[in-house]
Amino acid sequence: MAVLACAAPASALIPDMPTVDQQVLEPEPDKPSDFLGSPGVDADYLMQLRTFSELEDRAEKGEADAQWRLALRYYWGAGTERDDATGFRWLKRAAAQENPTAELILGGAYQRGMGTKADQKQALVWLQKAADAGVPAALYQLGLHAYNGWGEPANRDNARTYFRLAHEAGLADGLCVLAQMDYDDDKSPDALARMVDQFKQAVDEGSQACMLSLAQLYLEGKGVDRDETAARGLFLKAADAGNVHGQYMAGLMLVGGKGGDKDLDRGIDLLRRAADQGSPEAKGLLSAAYSAGEGVEKDDAKAFSLAKEAAEGGATAGQLLLFTYYREGIGVTPDMKQAVTWLEKCAQAGVADCQYNAGVVYLTGDGVTADPAKAADYWSKAAEQGNHDAEYALGRLYLSGEGVSEDDAKARELLRKAAAGGVDSARSALNYLSGVDGAGATDPALAAGDAADPSNASPATAAAPVDNAEARVSYAREFLRMARKAAEPERSRLVSEAMGHLSAASGMGSAEADYILARVYDDAAYGRQDKQAAFAALLRAAGRGLAPAQRQVAADYYLGTGVAPDAGEARRWFAAAAEQGDMEALSSLSYLRLTGTGGPRDLQQAYDGYRKAAEAGVPVAQYWIGRFYQLGEVVAQDDAAARDWFGKAADQGWKSAELWLGKYLYLGLGGPKDPTRAVALFKAAADQGDGEAAWYLSQLYADGDDVKADPKLAADYLHQAAAGGNVRALVAYGEAAYYGRGMDRDLDAARKAFLEAADKGSSMAQYALGMLYLRGDGVDADEDRALEWFRRAAATGHPDAQYRVGAILASRAGGQPDNEEEALYWLGLAVEALKPGAMRSDAQELVHALEQHLDAGQLADVRRRWQQRAPQQGSDDEE
Repeated sequence: MAVLACAAPASALIPDMPTVDQQVLEPEPDKPSDFLGSPGVDADYLMQLRTFSELEDRAEKGEADAQWRLALRYYWGAGTERDDATGFRWLKRAAAQENPTAELILGGAYQRGMGTKADQKQALVWLQKAADAGVPAALYQLGLHAYNGWGEPANRDNARTYFRLAHEAGLADGLCVLAQMDYDDDKSPDALARMVDQFKQAVDEGSQACMLSLAQLYLEGKGVDRDETAARGLFLKAADAGNVHGQYMAGLMLVGGKGGDKDLDRGIDLLRRAADQGSPEAKGLLSAAYSAGEGVEKDDAKAFSLAKEAAEGGATAGQLLLFTYYREGIGVTPDMKQAVTWLEKCAQAGVADCQYNAGVVYLTGDGVTADPAKAADYWSKAAEQGNHDAEYALGRLYLSGEGVSEDDAKARELLRKAAAGGVDSARSALNYLSGVDGAGATDPALAAGDAADPSNASPATAAAPVDNAEARVSYAREFLRMARKAAEPERSRLVSEAMGHLSAASGMGSAEADYILARVYDDAAYGRQDKQAAFAALLRAAGRGLAPAQRQVAADYYLGTGVAPDAGEARRWFAAAAEQGDMEALSSLSYLRLTGTGGPRDLQQAYDGYRKAAEAGVPVAQYWIGRFYQLGEVVAQDDAAARDWFGKAADQGWKSAELWLGKYLYLGLGGPKDPTRAVALFKAAADQGDGEAAWYLSQLYADGDDVKADPKLAADYLHQAAAGGNVRALVAYGEAAYYGRGMDRDLDAARKAFLEAADKGSSMAQYALGMLYLRGDGVDADEDRALEWFRRAAATGHPDAQYRVGAILASRAGGQPDNEEEALYWLGLAVEALKPGAMRSDAQELVHALEQHLDAGQLADVRRRWQQRAPQQGSDDEE
């Protein structure tokens, strides 16, 4: 049988408005690479390589620089067996000599428990010593400690001071955090405007994280007029700088004609660039383009290949495509076993459509051994996410007792939810049950929708004259029911009969007939699939006042399904359905008013609509009312009210609400702390595929805060978060794999994680990759590839990378002025940004030596470049 992804209700088709870049909103825990940086490998002096024994000899003689470098050798396992305890002992000896670099790294060792028991208070002691010596990274780390309450009570004022000092030292992301903190304290329009201005300043200083955040604000119309053109420009700017997310978003907007003219060629090119850098999402989009022949020549083999790469990279869209390709034999020999394998991966990642289809597969035994219990499990998970087809399917199982214990009450509850979501068969089933129970009584849940839903026509109408529209609709429904069970050519004959009756009824003005016609044209099972014809029929039904049709027309205009995208029309039709009491339409309309999509932005109207829908039980509306109270927009800021509304939405399985409620319970906002329930909510959200929830769990189990520390469980959750492509999780997972924290040491996994994060613009990951290639750690040593990665990190203002680029070029100069000028340029930038220590001293010595080889004109050129570049110094990392 053909397995089809279910159609989502209109409200589910409107995306959840994302917040400003969460990597700026919520500073993440410091990571070993923040402290170990470039000195952590054996290319220490680069121009004056020392053997391990020579370094050990200098350390024994009491040289502090040699001691902390030797400590890092032990931490990295470079030139010796990895030994964290020995590394920690050498680090303490160096720090005892008041060496600022050693003090910084020792703070990180205490913070992460590297060779010693984790001790946040001791971490603070040593970080403060390094900060007092003027080390910028230490200032930023102290800000994180103060913000998150690590080792001391959380103190936002202190955090703000440290982040300001870090920004003044050249870390542009410090300004991003400051801007967001200020807005957190004052949700007024003026505060929002200030945050936008500071984001713009950070963008000018070279922060790609803020560049992407500002682009998102323009898309949302938050703090700025909604401006897709400005968003597109920023994404393009990030794309041109090599940022993979910028390439993906810019490509998406160009292909869709968002923010400017449609430009398939350039859009596809950007998506290719993002895909070439490893973006699984971009590969999925390219796969769909090749399958449809849109912007590229149709190529099923290429479509399959890209979908496979996307799926293997963790993109659930790619996994769902592979299911379709293997099932239908698109670009590959049909293989239902493989199709199901990828479908289950997608389902297990929490995608409701995949869970629904997996349930169908296991109920029918299509490519697997039939297992009704497993089908029920998948449908239960999909139903918890509001998938109405799954609600109907699971309700039928509870009626029959197949795969579950027979439960009439639970069956009716599920069927009511499905019926309210527009599933015709669920309405029919409820009417049948009502007739059995109460001599033809109609289920109250259907009373408001009976006239609008053709599936509720009484069987008695089958005897009415055929020139009656209701009778025509009734006949058509019966023919379609039989067609779904028939084989060709009988199926085609029955569908033709049904469409004849529906066309006749439509000519009599029947909105129900138009609505069913749209379903026929939209459903491949009837063999008449035609998206444009489906939309035309749906539009007629909407024009005749059918609220479910109006809601679906609005969603089609919003998404561009069967019609050119038109946000204004989407807004108009959502409003029409909302006026008839359709609460899901009202919720979607409120989103458009909130974001200024398709019309003016109006927070008051958005709130009023969400409030009405929330009180009617629509979970996404309950979530957004919680957000209004949380942010203090339209209503007074009220954590208790926010917590209450998040709880209502979370009780209905709304993933975003579960995450926010978990945060409120964990922090004790709006009520007493409840870490146990908070962790349970994080787990529920993570089980539905929420990468952010998985990230929080990974940190909780790593640190042992309010839960028993469990390095393996922390690593498992970190892997889940990283699989979704989150940059901070990828970097942290790469480090966990490298160090063997909570998992077996796996240098290849570390390399892959760093590579994906680096391709997404993480200078930290780019630098880590350079070090892997420089020392041949898990890869063949390759100075050229190391230099390539160092250059990418250096271009964002990473001072250690700037030193590495300059030192490598200096070692290759050989009296060549061009190489010497380039080396001097990078080393000069590094000297300005590096903390006091051996690396800065080495850089200064190299600068002095290079200056002796260049004439006055060449030196003037380099100094002019320094002056132009200096304001942009600072890492672009999202952390």
